[in-house]
Amino acid sequence: MFLKHFWTNMLGGLSECPEPERDNVLLLVIGTTACMAFYFADGLAARGGPLYNAVWRMLMFAGVPLAGLASWSAFSRGGSRLGAGTASLLCLATLLIRVFGDEMVFRDSPALYLPGFAGLVLALVVLSRSRETLGRWGLTMGDWRWWVPRAGVLSVIVLAWVIPAMLLSPEMASYYPSYKPAQTDPVMLGVKVLAHIVDLAGWEMLFRGFLLFGIARRGDYKVAIWLQVIPFFLLHSHKPGIELMLSLPGGLFAGYFCLRARSFVPIFLLHSFQLGSINLLGYAIRNF
Repeated sequence: MFLKHFWTNMLGGLSECPEPERDNVLLLVIGTTACMAFYFADGLAARGGPLYNAVWRMLMFAGVPLAGLASWSAFSRGGSRLGAGTASLLCLATLLIRVFGDEMVFRDSPALYLPGFAGLVLALVVLSRSRETLGRWGLTMGDWRWWVPRAGVLSVIVLAWVIPAMLLSPEMASYYPSYKPAQTDPVMLGVKVLAHIVDLAGWEMLFRGFLLFGIARRGDYKVAIWLQVIPFFLLHSHKPGIELMLSLPGGLFAGYFCLRARSFVPIFLLHSFQLGSINLLGYAIRNF
C-alpha cells in the first residue's frame, strides 16, 4: 500500500492514448531501423578511445531510426521528401565510409563523422516541420514543469543506491571505470564520463524516444514499456550482477516516467548522472 501510495503521488497515472494508430508500415520502420541501429552501433564500432566509439554509437542509435522516421513521415504525412532522402543519404555515407574505409583513419579523423551528424540534424528538422511533431516521439522537453522537480528527487535516490553499491560491492568497484586509463588518470576519467553522456544521448533517444513512443502510439502503454525494456535489459548482460538485476525494474520505471513526462530527456539526464557518479566513485575508491 505504501509503494502504491508513493507511486500515485510521485508520478500519477498515464492518460489514454488520444488517437491509437494501427499503421503497420510505421511498425515495420520502427522494428527494422531499431535492429539496424543495434547492429551498426556495435558490429561496426570504431575500436579505440571511448569518445570515438561513443560518437559512433550515438549516431547509429539516434541517426538511423530518425532517418527512417523522417522518410516514413515524408511519404505518409506529406513532409519534405527531399530533406528526408538527404538525411538518409548522409547517414548512409557515414556507414559506407566506415565499412569501406580504413578503421584507423576513421577513428582518428573526427571530420568523417560529420555526414552522420548532418543527417541526424536534418532528420530532426524534417520531422519538426512536418505534421509528425517531435513531441509525439518524446524528443522535446515535454512536461518539464512536472518532471524537473521529480528528477531532482530521483537524483538523490540514485546517489542513495550508487554510494553503498560502490562501497559494498567489490564487483562494482572493480568494474568502474571500465576504461582502464580512466582508473588512474583524471583527464581520461573526464573523457570516459563525457563518452557516457554522448553514448546515452543516442541510447535514450532510441529506447525512451523512438521505441517507447512509437509503440505507445498504437494505444497500449504497457506493451510499449515492456518492449523497450527487454533489449535494454539484455544489453546490460556484461555489466556487474547488481546492475543487471536493477536494469529491469529501472527500465520499466524509466519507460513509465518518460511517457508521463512526454520526453526522453529526464531519463537521459538521470542515467548520465548515475553513470557519472559511478565512475567518479570508482576512481576515488582506487586513488584515495
